[in-house]
Amino acid sequence: MDREEIFRRLDDYCRARFIELGERHLKRPVLKSYVVETRRGVGQPSVAVFADLGRIKQQDEDFYSIDDPQGPVGIIEKRSRFLILHTLLKTSEIELRVLRLTRSSLHTDNLWLDGDMLKYLFDVAVKVYGGRRPSRIAMEFEPYFDTLSEEDVGSEEMDDFEIEDSERSRPLNRISLSNKLGKLNVFVDMLYDLDFRSLAMVRFPSPTTSGGHEFYYYGKVTNRSDTFYAHRDVLNNVLDGYRALTERIEDLTWLGGHRDKSPEGLEAAVEGAPVVFRFDNGIPSNVYQSFLDVTFRKMRGPFRLVGNLIPAGKDRYHVYGLDMHLGQRVFLELSPKRFVVILPYGTCGNTVHRLAANIQRYLSQDLTITVGGEEYRALVREAFMIGSRKTD
Repeated sequence: MDREEIFRRLDDYCRARFIELGERHLKRPVLKSYVVETRRGVGQPSVAVFADLGRIKQQDEDFYSIDDPQGPVGIIEKRSRFLILHTLLKTSEIELRVLRLTRSSLHTDNLWLDGDMLKYLFDVAVKVYGGRRPSRIAMEFEPYFDTLSEEDVGSEEMDDFEIEDSERSRPLNRISLSNKLGKLNVFVDMLYDLDFRSLAMVRFPSPTTSGGHEFYYYGKVTNRSDTFYAHRDVLNNVLDGYRALTERIEDLTWLGGHRDKSPEGLEAAVEGAPVVFRFDNGIPSNVYQSFLDVTFRKMRGPFRLVGNLIPAGKDRYHVYGLDMHLGQRVFLELSPKRFVVILPYGTCGNTVHRLAANIQRYLSQDLTITVGGEEYRALVREAFMIGSRKTD
């Protein structure tokens, strides 16, 4: 079966599910897409990362189907530095499998849509649709490092995402709102003024049809519109901006220089411009110490960083370590007031998005980011404008 025939069948499926959503009687799962990021400059990414999900068969150029003994799992598209899995399975049947595969591979990472990215895209939707279209947002902060017990730290489950609509084992501060875009915009601005800024999901109205497309911070996109084609177009538009932002970060951080001193006073040259995460009110001491213990001493948790903590002052540490996406070097200076990250040449810029999304979710929402001296939020605006022009 060729690509267009598969797309037509998916489009018919999405139309049927949209009718059921309107009737509040969903008989089968809505279509969802999971995006995996690979790296820059190595040609097309390999679909082999999904091999544990089932048997992969090429259907067309850069287009594959995947099946397991129970039936179809989905289809995979290659697009630049991304792999996209479109699936009709229930979230409970597929999500944790995909996220564990992504996390366990050196070659892949999630698509990390941090709060600044989702807020910018939400603001664009408000401007484009004038506040009239219905939408939905979720803002979440998880006191992950504030509530860990010794038993939690030793459990492999602490590395897992807690998937949508599952019974949660950890506490979560969550606000979910559905309304017209204009009214939601007022609520979001009020919450931002109260320093509750961790957007975790935004539903963007479909540009050409009814319904919308829900983008989750960890790279899942759920189609709640009446067409697969619109879903794919909106997803590709976001990926164009995301790619432009990631490569802009790589261009900034892979150039220039930064010199650092070890605790013994030895000066070492480290290529790359710094990425700085500033916390105006600081990270609480117990949360900061738990983060250090889990991430670097236990080598667990969501940040995917490993390395030895080298004391460099009161509550200050240097880390000469590895980023577990691509296994590339990463250099950090950590304190409760700021994290300074150096990405040497070849380290994926997606590391910045992962740190931003997970810091906002687990450590502090009181966060300002600069990349090579440039404000991260300004880079987001610039990159997504470039991405939209490339799509036009």
